[in-house]
Order: sequence, then C-alpha cells, then structure tokens
Amino acid sequence: MASACLSARHSPALVAALLAAMFVLELMFPALGETLCSEPVEAPCVSSLLQVQVSQASRGEPDMSPEGHRKIMGAVSRARTSPNTHLTLYYVTMPPGTNNRHSNTHYINTLSQVCEALPMALDPAQNITASFLGSVEWVRKHVPMCERVFDDQVTSRELAESALGFTEVERFIRPSCLDKHAVNHVPQFGKLVKIWINKVSLACAVAEQHPDDVSLFMDANIIRTNAATYRRALRAPSVLANGTVGMVRYSTEKGARWPSVTGKHWFGNRNCTTPAIFVAKWIAVRGRDCPRFMANFHRAYQSLLADNDCGCFDEEIVLSKMGLENPELFDWQQFSNFVN
Repeated sequence: MASACLSARHSPALVAALLAAMFVLELMFPALGETLCSEPVEAPCVSSLLQVQVSQASRGEPDMSPEGHRKIMGAVSRARTSPNTHLTLYYVTMPPGTNNRHSNTHYINTLSQVCEALPMALDPAQNITASFLGSVEWVRKHVPMCERVFDDQVTSRELAESALGFTEVERFIRPSCLDKHAVNHVPQFGKLVKIWINKVSLACAVAEQHPDDVSLFMDANIIRTNAATYRRALRAPSVLANGTVGMVRYSTEKGARWPSVTGKHWFGNRNCTTPAIFVAKWIAVRGRDCPRFMANFHRAYQSLLADNDCGCFDEEIVLSKMGLENPELFDWQQFSNFVN
C-alpha cells in the first residue's frame, strides 16, 4: 500500500493529505498500489479479530489431517516473541446462523490450533504471558486443547456478548448493510459490529495493565491454514515503534481476494466511501499509548455514527478513518500488506 512509504516522521497534516491523494489514485488505478512500495506481503487468512459461532460450512477450513496438523504445529513451534509481551486471544460466540462465513467446526479446529501453539511461546521468566477473553465456558466444553491449557498456562476471563459496550452501534447499523466487501448479507450485522468495535477497547483495557510492555490481541483463528500470520504477529512486539499501534493492512495488489480498493464504496452502499486500510487480525499496542489512541478511536467512531447517509461500518473502518486523519498513531513502516 502507498501509505507504507510514510511515517510519523512526516508532518501529520502532510501525511494525511498524501494518504488521501494516494487512495484516490488507487481507487482510480488499483495497479498503482503495486509499484508505490516494495514490501513483503502477508499470508492468506481472514480479516477480522472477532470469532463467531456459526452453523454453516465455509471456505478455508484448516487442514486437521495428521500430516497437515504436523506441518502447521512444526512451523508455529518455532514462533517466538519478545520479553515483556502479553498475548490475548479473543473469542465471543453468537447464536447459530448469525454469521454466514464460518462453521462451528472451523472455530473448534482453529481454537484447538492456537491453544496448542500458545504455550510454546510463553516464558514466565521473561514475562511472556497469555490470556483468553470471551466465551470461556463454551470453549472449555467444545475445545479440549484449550481446556487443558486454561488456568494453568493461559488465564481466562468469561465475557458475554450481553456485557459488551458500544450498544448504540447495534441500533445504528442498517439491516440492509452487506459485509464490508459487499459479498454477503450478514444476519444481525449490528450485533456483530458491536462485538468487533469492543475488541479495540478491550485490547487497550488489557494493555493498560502493562503500560510499558507490548500487548498483542490476536484473532482466535490466527493460525488457520498456515503459520505465517501467527509468526508475524509474535514478531510484532520486537519491532513496534514507540508511540504507535501495529496492524497489517489490506492489500492493494491486483487480484487480492479482499483488496483495500475494490471501488468507491463499501457495504453495498454507494454512500459508504471510507476506504478499508487496516486488517484487525491482530493489534499490537503498549498500554501507555492507549489513552491517546482510544480518544481518537472514539472521535472517529462518533463521526461514523453521525453519518446517516452511509449507515454501515465496522471496527476496521473506524481504524482506517483514524489512519487517514491521524496517521501518526500507527506504525506504517514495520507492517506490510495483508493478502488474503
């Protein structure tokens, strides 16, 4: 993405103006994104941190055959993170049929993968810890691998969908909104957006318990079909620039399955024009940077709530709006495009 060439060293006003100009160019000429920066790309995976219990089958199921599992676990066993890093896995269940992208089996399998992988990265002597936040009892019941590591190696905290904040967004999101890339109609989309929005504030709530350390909020299916995304996430704390938040970004490369630029609008609504920049697959942040980050997050969120012409957004759109308006809050240098 063009924005990867910019950094907090530049004037925020200049960066914002350049980003806006670059996205207009990319909207008109998507292939430009391939030549503006030369960076490695992220491995295939899904685009959202929230994990939702669903009943329908989906694409991209992890290979849980003995050979496939051996290869994945062999790769993640080599993943290491920095001292003074705190890993959090977030998973909230919803009633079957609420989301039409992934099956119950998908999440059981991917949660099993990550619960097997997490203990390999932990080192209490170096203050590397892990926790689970969300539907603890459901996971205990359905994912034996997680049950084995909860409490002993991975602390857990139950958090129900009904206990989440940002409740007004559930009423704001229009029933007609498609998903961001206008592929599917998502039942109870407003409820899902509420959970997605909460993950950002929860990431900072966890991080603020460790103000000088890096906290890494991770997708419950962060491993899925390969280890690259997981290993990349664990590497993030060692390179995250001070005063910034780290996330990967949607690809602008031609042919990407979920590109940042697919046209001039999103959610199947021509009035929704804020481009999707960030993939909230994982979020790396230091607790001391959260007050400023969350103040700007709430400002962008309220601005989107006031946009009655669009009536559709999700947490990645809020973060992307922040990226355009406050680019200095993000680490653009260390984290390259995400191709899924």
